[in-house]
Amino acid sequence: MRRRRNLQIIFNNTSIIPFKWRGKYLCFYCSKDISEYTELRKHTKSHGNCSIKDHSLKVLKGGQNMEIKIDVSDISCEICTEPFPSFDEVITHLFVKHKLEYDKGVDMAIEEYKLVDLSCICCDEKFTYFGYLVSHVNNNHPKNCLICDKCNQKFNKKRDLFSHMKNYHREGGYQCELCPQTFSSLNILRKHRNNRHLTRCNICHLKLPSAALKQKHIELEHPDDGSLQCDTCLKEFHTKQGLRMHNRKCKGEEIFEIAIKKEEYVAMDLDQNYDDQVKRPSVKQIRENIVIVINMSTAIPFNFYKNKFNCFYCSKDFPDSDSMREHTVMEHPVCDVKEKCIRKCRESVACVKIDVSSLAYLESRTAKHSDCDQRRRNLQILLNNTTLIPFKWRGKYMCFYCGDAYDTHKSLAKHTKAHGPCSLKDRAIKLVKSAEIEIKVDMSDISCEICAESFNDIHDIVEHLISSHQLPYDKKVEILISAYRLIDLKCRVCGQCFDYLRNLISHMNKEHPSNCFPCPDCRLKFNKKRDLESHIRFYHRDTHPCTKCTMKFSTNAALQRHRSRAHSSTCNLCFRIFSSDKKRLAHLKSEHDSDENKCGFCYEVLTTKQAFIRHALKCQHNPREETSTPVEPDNKITVKEIRMSLACIFNMTTALPFKYCMNKFRCFYCPESFDSCDDLKEHSTTQHPYCDISFKCMKLKSRYDGIKIKCMSCGLRFASLSLLQKHILVDHPQSEDNMKCSYCSKEFHSSIGLMQHISKCKVKLLSQEEPNSSLTEDSIEPKKKQNVLQIRQNIQCVLNMSTAVPFKFFSKYSCFYCSKKFVEFDELRQHTTLEHPVCDLKAKCMKKCKGERVSVKIDISDLACKVCGLPMPNLEDLVNHLIETHKAKYDTSITGCLEPYRLIKDNMPCPICPDTVFRYFGILLRHMSSVHSNNNRICDFCGRSFRNAANLNVHITYAHTGSCECDVCGAKYKNQWCLARHRARTHNAKDHKCPKCPEKFQSQYHTQKHLIKIHNIGHKCSYCGKMFTRNSFMKDHVRRTHLKEKNIPCSICNEKFFDNYLLRMHMVKHEGDRKFTCTVCGKAFLRRSNLSSHMEMHKKYGHVQV
Repeated sequence: MRRRRNLQIIFNNTSIIPFKWRGKYLCFYCSKDISEYTELRKHTKSHGNCSIKDHSLKVLKGGQNMEIKIDVSDISCEICTEPFPSFDEVITHLFVKHKLEYDKGVDMAIEEYKLVDLSCICCDEKFTYFGYLVSHVNNNHPKNCLICDKCNQKFNKKRDLFSHMKNYHREGGYQCELCPQTFSSLNILRKHRNNRHLTRCNICHLKLPSAALKQKHIELEHPDDGSLQCDTCLKEFHTKQGLRMHNRKCKGEEIFEIAIKKEEYVAMDLDQNYDDQVKRPSVKQIRENIVIVINMSTAIPFNFYKNKFNCFYCSKDFPDSDSMREHTVMEHPVCDVKEKCIRKCRESVACVKIDVSSLAYLESRTAKHSDCDQRRRNLQILLNNTTLIPFKWRGKYMCFYCGDAYDTHKSLAKHTKAHGPCSLKDRAIKLVKSAEIEIKVDMSDISCEICAESFNDIHDIVEHLISSHQLPYDKKVEILISAYRLIDLKCRVCGQCFDYLRNLISHMNKEHPSNCFPCPDCRLKFNKKRDLESHIRFYHRDTHPCTKCTMKFSTNAALQRHRSRAHSSTCNLCFRIFSSDKKRLAHLKSEHDSDENKCGFCYEVLTTKQAFIRHALKCQHNPREETSTPVEPDNKITVKEIRMSLACIFNMTTALPFKYCMNKFRCFYCPESFDSCDDLKEHSTTQHPYCDISFKCMKLKSRYDGIKIKCMSCGLRFASLSLLQKHILVDHPQSEDNMKCSYCSKEFHSSIGLMQHISKCKVKLLSQEEPNSSLTEDSIEPKKKQNVLQIRQNIQCVLNMSTAVPFKFFSKYSCFYCSKKFVEFDELRQHTTLEHPVCDLKAKCMKKCKGERVSVKIDISDLACKVCGLPMPNLEDLVNHLIETHKAKYDTSITGCLEPYRLIKDNMPCPICPDTVFRYFGILLRHMSSVHSNNNRICDFCGRSFRNAANLNVHITYAHTGSCECDVCGAKYKNQWCLARHRARTHNAKDHKCPKCPEKFQSQYHTQKHLIKIHNIGHKCSYCGKMFTRNSFMKDHVRRTHLKEKNIPCSICNEKFFDNYLLRMHMVKHEGDRKFTCTVCGKAFLRRSNLSSHMEMHKKYGHVQV
């Protein structure tokens, strides 16, 4: 009890964190495994103050045998927040200053560790793994010294001593149970068992070399049938784990055991010198043999698992052996005995698969390995003992070790020094595998960090480190080091200064090359091998084949010209020509983001923009010489003249150019924004006094901007060619039999060819009016797009300032934020309130809100203002209240972004006709689409109407244009559901797997029936306990059977029924129409069921042949 009180005082009044270690950090109180140290501290503090009644403190009954690990990285008193350097000092502080009842006379086995940097508290040695730190403390800094009486070996803990005595010093030795031999230790006995006595399977009595292989054999060959009884001795167990442990030790019946012993006595030699005669190879020798073969030959080690090749070193998967071989040669050129993959090669698992398809002896591989290691050691000596700063350059200074980018060399040097001394285990050092890898260093200040002596060149300081400090730097191993002065960007050879490091690098490579690699064809010289290889690849390759056709070219420039001319890429919507597919796709994403996802080449309609982009990659129409931009007269003003005119106006007048976006003035030259025009004028006058045509802001998009294009069929004008093409497709469709140009009467085979011809028809160009002529009143402007950002701000305003709950619905309710599904809306409302209290514009769910295309469904059944708590009757009153009372930034000109519903259980009114009430939300949505759609979107196939284009596109894809083919018989169906039904009925396909067992079924319904019958899982009635496959079926059962609901009356006799089906069955009595007639006797019946019962009578007496 005193020991527990002491621990309670320590943990509740100090910042010390107790923990456990089982390969991962474990919480001291709940044993939760935590991988990170910071998470461990945070999780442990969340438990609050501990008590002596806690289970973790109650189990401490063993005194010094129960070790308690604590973290002493930060020791401070939580009463007065005073820090302390050691554990003993904070204990003394609690006892003396705060008068806490800490009993120092109680022995406690407390082990102190610094988890923040995994350093030893005695010698400050750092480790990368906590297990290594524990072994180091136990071996080098033991608190206790427990000596074995037999062999005088020392131990730090009693449990280690007891384990040693048990395994090595048992009285009478360790006798084998299967033979009369006796051994001196338990390990020798185990080796003897593995070598001489094979274990047997309890079921089939197969001989196996170890208990682990025996257990695997039982699991594979004799799968579990649910029984908890041993097949050999018939002993029963309560758990499967107990049965497994028994199977490893079970010897079976004594008669069978004696027979096995006799059989093995005959087969084995009981000579006492058996261990000397048959000596097994050591694990170390096995590993050395493997390393010798791999390093001194072209043999490639590998693993093979699940029909894939795995790298022997890093376990990376590869589909074929060639890619695996290339990866191993490039990434793992040398095999080391200390690597993890070699340490797995033990006596029982020592067989390594190798590829010997191209086997050869490598004499220089070991030398290459030694050169590579020495190169890294040289680099480590140079960086750790000098002031040289290594770096990388990618348009910015980048750290050599971690890759962080910096703008100035001072911040780079400060950050690099914070990494401390480099090690051979650093990834940046490991990547230096050859002499061709360039390492850039800053030589602004070259000095030795051991003696602080300064030098002017890298070679001088290398000589100094070798001669003065006797460091093992090998000058024979080459290192490609490029030195630069980053402090002033001055050339170290000629003294020329530069304002940008890229210019200095180009100057050094051209004017002062350290190497000279001439091109064998044109004799052009290069400083680096990679530049020479790039030059040869682009200019001296034999042929440059085109990937889109069979043509070949002599130079890469000719190939690029051919691609831009012969293989141009056409936009699938506006038919604009691009020089590459990359530019075409970028144009589709930026210019046609909100357009309809209908391909202009094949007229296929896609449901999502991502699916349309994938379709556009495959569906292309690239005519060789046709263009879709109108050809202009030769006297048209050029782009350069337009820019020069603008620059003349800006430079010779007081006119100030500007932009206006998002209610702010923006500078024409830079992206800076201003709230008032006066600030913009002051900024433009002082910061941008001169305008030049080379500025980025002066690069106009196109010289066709602003030109109105006229339709020659109806005379309407359009702002862009894409609007004209859409207008022609909709208002002037051409039939397949009359594909003629309206200008020159030329015939075409397709509408796409006709449209592209119209854009360049010479007759049209001759009759076209001047672009600068005045526009007629019937000019059509493109429809103004809604502000997507303002739409999202409106949605955020309503969700954050009211109790409205957003949701999605597709057969089930799903969360608007995380898409988690719920059966009942009350559960969704509770989830949204607790997990997502605030709506953020940067959230992924908000980025999908794009105005008319995507609207958000909200529940307003309990609508109120969150700011003042005032309840609201509807969404319009709430918006007016937020704008007038709380000054909310809500744009009332934008409509259609929110769909309000009142989701009351079993009583959901229609938001347009409130008198119509529905029990299920899915039926309410169908009612909205059929009754209140106003025929906005009508399906061309079946005539159904929909409220928006998104629902129409989903309907067309799912019901009409979908093409799903059966892979067995080739039959085609309109959607996946019909295809799955066909496969289940015709081919007996079982695609639905039970989540609790391996059994599979034909449909989800059969799976649910199986779960109810076998696993007792389903929707259970709270009254009678009956199980149902669906929640709606269970609710109907409760209302029909237990609540006796009858809400549908008969219009004639006022009798009430449960549903419309029973009402129709009842209405047959009032109508009196006997539609079902017996073919034998001619008797008529009201219902088909009565006729079936009547026919059974005829079958019984033989009137009808069965």
